[in-house]
Amino acid sequence: MSTPATRPASPRARRAYSTAAASAPLMVAALLAGTAPAQAAHPDAPGSPLQPDSRPAPAPGPTAPLEAAAAPVTEAPQLPFVVDGPGFTSGTTTAAVPVSHGGRTYQVRTGDTVISIAAKHGVSAPALLELNRLRGKADVRPGQVLSLPEQASVPAPAGHRVRPGDTLAAIAHRHGTTVPALQRANAMGTSTVLRTGELLALSGTGASSQRPSPPAVTDLPHLPRAFEGRAYPAAVHTAARINKQTLAARPAPHRTEITALVASIARQLGVDPSLALAVAQQESGFNQRVVSPANAIGVMQVSPAAGAWAGQLAGRDLDILDAADNITAGTAILRWLTRTADSESQALAGYYQGLSSVQENGPYADTRRYVRAVQVQKDRFRTQEQKS
Repeated sequence: MSTPATRPASPRARRAYSTAAASAPLMVAALLAGTAPAQAAHPDAPGSPLQPDSRPAPAPGPTAPLEAAAAPVTEAPQLPFVVDGPGFTSGTTTAAVPVSHGGRTYQVRTGDTVISIAAKHGVSAPALLELNRLRGKADVRPGQVLSLPEQASVPAPAGHRVRPGDTLAAIAHRHGTTVPALQRANAMGTSTVLRTGELLALSGTGASSQRPSPPAVTDLPHLPRAFEGRAYPAAVHTAARINKQTLAARPAPHRTEITALVASIARQLGVDPSLALAVAQQESGFNQRVVSPANAIGVMQVSPAAGAWAGQLAGRDLDILDAADNITAGTAILRWLTRTADSESQALAGYYQGLSSVQENGPYADTRRYVRAVQVQKDRFRTQEQKS
């Protein structure tokens, strides 16, 4: 990973009582604070939306990417370009070949395709085929030497495709613009709602924007605004309702599927399955459709900020609205906590309250109740496993 991971105070952010872009929803809805900084501050830093005590947290130790199963490799499609005449590099195995359009050559290796070679060197696949006269087919063979065309200059993107965890401020920073400019270009008014997969215009007046309006608050499912007598910010509460609406429209895995996923992912990540199952039971009852008023989502009750941090630990984006990714995120954080905290009890307290808060203030009364409940569940799951 190119940047060190930063950790939010708690995966579920129960105590996130201040406004925060970090508590923005993911995927179909991403409700974000329009005044968020271009680069998110450390979630445990003073003034962080996930840290009510506003005290700096110790920097996390080095973390290694999680051992994830390799994704299946799909062979790149063959392009049916037809070029007359023999190719001057189609049979040679030496680099001493005529070179033009940039003066570079590449010797084909096992597994290479024209598509992969073009992508690797930043050139056009059609130009690569044409320059080397590959006689109507994109097949190449190990040892073959290809002449590489000039690299085309990459035009500035016309838009930005929203990805999980994107914020309006982060998009503006990445493309050298501002949040108001993006809002104007996309006819957003003052709205900060984003939808994963949508294409945002990076410039313009928004006169021709086809971007759909955000859902009306009155159309969203009900969630209580307060927890233990304290109200959550309106933006966080609305974000949670949008995510609840999204999950309600998706097929929900059955409890037996969820428990099998939790145990399997825990083993893959080197976490005690009984512990992960106990946390999932206590957090959601193995229900992916659960969303808290603080915008903690799914089986492991992971907030968007915690999901983004877990993605850094895993080395890939995690969609916490997806059950498997949600479990991966929660289990990844649980693994980090058990390796960082002084004890399992402190790790569980950190999952609920935030590790830095626990270390500085000790566990709160509700945190202690949470830890005891998880440990009881863990013993039950362990007993069941030993009997099976």
